[in-house]
Amino acid sequence: MDLNPQQEKAVQHKTGPLLLLAGAGTGKTHTLCCRVAKLIQSGVPPHKILMLTFTRKAAEEMKQRIDRLMDQDCPVLAGTFHSIAFNDLKNLGILNNLSGIFDDASQAKFIRKELKKKCFEAISSYSPREFMRFFSLCTNTMEEEIKIIAAHFPSWLSHSELIHKLKANYCQHKNKLKAYDYDDILCTWSKALEGPSLSLAQQCEYILVDEYQDTSKLQIDILKKLCKQHSNIMAVGDDCQSIYSFRGALPEQISQFSLDFTGAQSLTLEENYRSTQQILDFANKSMLQAKGVIQKKLRSGLDSQGQAPDILFSSYHKT
Repeated sequence: MDLNPQQEKAVQHKTGPLLLLAGAGTGKTHTLCCRVAKLIQSGVPPHKILMLTFTRKAAEEMKQRIDRLMDQDCPVLAGTFHSIAFNDLKNLGILNNLSGIFDDASQAKFIRKELKKKCFEAISSYSPREFMRFFSLCTNTMEEEIKIIAAHFPSWLSHSELIHKLKANYCQHKNKLKAYDYDDILCTWSKALEGPSLSLAQQCEYILVDEYQDTSKLQIDILKKLCKQHSNIMAVGDDCQSIYSFRGALPEQISQFSLDFTGAQSLTLEENYRSTQQILDFANKSMLQAKGVIQKKLRSGLDSQGQAPDILFSSYHKT
């Protein structure tokens, strides 16, 4: 395993929570996979290792990398939060009466139909997609509806009672159909992890989380419950690369990792393998004034110093 000193420290980490702050291009996926390979080499059964990420493609790539590192098929549990949650709930028998998944198209269709009712005339001009976003934010942030409206949809404040009624109708419709939407899967899993049933909280001894900056409050709540039998969680993230704030991800929670997981250690990966030093110097300077960001000083692991980047300015003129 070809690793730099900081990556090696992460891979050799024994037990307990570890936050790995990884700047862009610093080999975070390689470090995660080497960490898993090291655990297996030290005697941890692959099925007791859980890797969580945000896309099926990323999960599959990590599994393939681990298999190549070990030169054998390693049945590590790797997947998105939703796919792992669904499979665990299915194994627990909690989904036996589920009729199906209420997907985005089904949600939009139901909301459009509701908005045609006279009682919802005052909010009928709003987009069904915005209501779907609102429903998801309520679930993923675990905040009260009125707080979500005030923070994200202030123009709705005068219609809060109607919006509450619309959300209640939506939930009632799902219950009638015995269907879940994707957020319901995570909510149900979170509740299941509280009980004594043989869920993944009892099976898995090591939890690894990729793209931690994209986790929501609900997902962090799930991670805490997954670690209730131990504290072996390794989270990798970069607060400069968050892309899921629209559904409740809170990149600032990276800085609160030590509060969520007592006794946490942290390491920073700053050696970049994609860009020359000239580009990284520019990137480092551009982030100096960024608010709420944990400062990292990226340095190039490439031989070339490279050319200074060209800076182009453009202006937009409305015609």
